[in-house]
Amino acid sequence: MPENVIKLVQMLFGETHAKVVKVMLEDSNRELRDEEIARRLGMRINDVRRVLYQLHNNQIVSYRKVMDPNTRWYTYFWKLNVNNIYALIRRRKRRVLEILKQRLEYERANTFFKCTSGKGCPVVTFDVAMEHYFRCPVCGAPLEQFDNSKIIRFLEKEIAKLEEELSENV
Repeated sequence: MPENVIKLVQMLFGETHAKVVKVMLEDSNRELRDEEIARRLGMRINDVRRVLYQLHNNQIVSYRKVMDPNTRWYTYFWKLNVNNIYALIRRRKRRVLEILKQRLEYERANTFFKCTSGKGCPVVTFDVAMEHYFRCPVCGAPLEQFDNSKIIRFLEKEIAKLEEELSENV
């Protein structure tokens, strides 16, 4: 499981975040100070804090702060919340699913036309094609109907895959 967590964090946030999480996983039974994480990784304390705050904003780490009564400075103790990584992935998958469903609806609801020039002009909707008298709005070449059935099949397949993954709880 730890390797999966590290890979997920790397995929979502990058290599530096994965290194911080790896150190925290090595001592997952206790809270770590940001100074200790920085020392172990040979990183600047400000870079480690930036990573920790980003992970905190995504609820992957939590902290407890304690004020030193003599200096009145706060010391932060950080703890990894592994389960929240999976929750974050589920949230992102749900968001991607929502976007894919919107795109599928758009693809099904419109008729598209493409330029015959082959210059890489954009595909346009029927309304845009009609406004330009079925001439490419970029280069003026004639437009022909574009078959988007492959796009629709691809979107349907991806939606089904995501829905299955979400029903299995990641």
